[in-house]
Amino acid sequence: MRRLFCLSIKKISVLFGGRPLLILLTLLLLGVCFYTVRHAVTAERNDSVNMTVVDASRSELSSALVAAVREAPGFSVKLAEDIDSARIDMAEGRTEAILSIGADYDSAIADEAPASLIEILTAPGSVSAELIRETVAGKLLAQRAEVRVKNNLAGEGFSIDEFVEYEKEFTVPNMYRITTIGGGNEASRAVFGGGFPGYAGFAALAILLVMLTLTRQLAAYNVRLSAVRMRAVDGGRTLAFMSDAFAVLIPAFLFAIEAFLISSGMSIKLLAALLAYSVAVTGICLALSKTGGAGRIDAVSPFAALVTSILGGCFVELSSLSPALRIVARLTPQGQMIAAANGAWAFIPLLIAEGAVFALTAALLERRKA
Repeated sequence: MRRLFCLSIKKISVLFGGRPLLILLTLLLLGVCFYTVRHAVTAERNDSVNMTVVDASRSELSSALVAAVREAPGFSVKLAEDIDSARIDMAEGRTEAILSIGADYDSAIADEAPASLIEILTAPGSVSAELIRETVAGKLLAQRAEVRVKNNLAGEGFSIDEFVEYEKEFTVPNMYRITTIGGGNEASRAVFGGGFPGYAGFAALAILLVMLTLTRQLAAYNVRLSAVRMRAVDGGRTLAFMSDAFAVLIPAFLFAIEAFLISSGMSIKLLAALLAYSVAVTGICLALSKTGGAGRIDAVSPFAALVTSILGGCFVELSSLSPALRIVARLTPQGQMIAAANGAWAFIPLLIAEGAVFALTAALLERRKA
């Protein structure tokens, strides 16, 4: 057992070119990738326009205008004490527009020819400038019309209280209905969209690519020559193969645990899926290392990893495209790992079994070479 452990550690060093520092560097760089992707897939796009309001009037009507804009879909409203602080927000990119309400807003809103009641300032190059102008202008005109109607009714001797009772019947939202066709009214706010499989898909691709890159060292001429020499020792063939297996499995486990620790959820199903996937990847890498030299692995590995990752759904959830593609995805280790991470526990033993089958294939290939 001690010989197996020492030989496995030695071969792990061989995988990383005999440079222990390269092990730490690989873990660091892979960790940065995991961390970046984790935040990217959990980020949400901003679906609202940020607006800063400077209300110099602070009256009932000006507050009602601010409330109407705040309730408008697609607006996020923040109050500022003065125009200077609002301009700082705009200069630093925290707001896209400034709505400035004059101090005499209430007294001037019902005038026949009112002076400027509000001022709108939009950031340079604002893509929402037209939306901002139309929305605020619409709220202002609606409020001005309401005030003028109330004043005219009051001048004719009608009670304003009666108008308040009936105005609920004339609210605009009751006049139309908006429905999003195709599965609900709430669109996904994820930056990559609902079809992106997320962190698990990237982890599957990254672990496979790194392990395939490392495994080429096992197919190098000097390593294969060392394995031939060990056949002359009793039990040397088994020791050589088992040390190869552990030399691949241990780094795969390390990368899987790293991916789990950096993930946002750190759920037990993700950990189990990553570890089972590491076993499958170990078997695949062992089988490839026994099929030819390092040059052949370099030629085949990137193509095989890319194709299986695409078919496995590492880049897009294939079930949303076609039921047939969903079946194809579940035939790949990456697709099985993603399904297991999402709670399909049946794929855990399947991944382990696949790893065992590939490892057995590698052992048979090694024996045939003898």
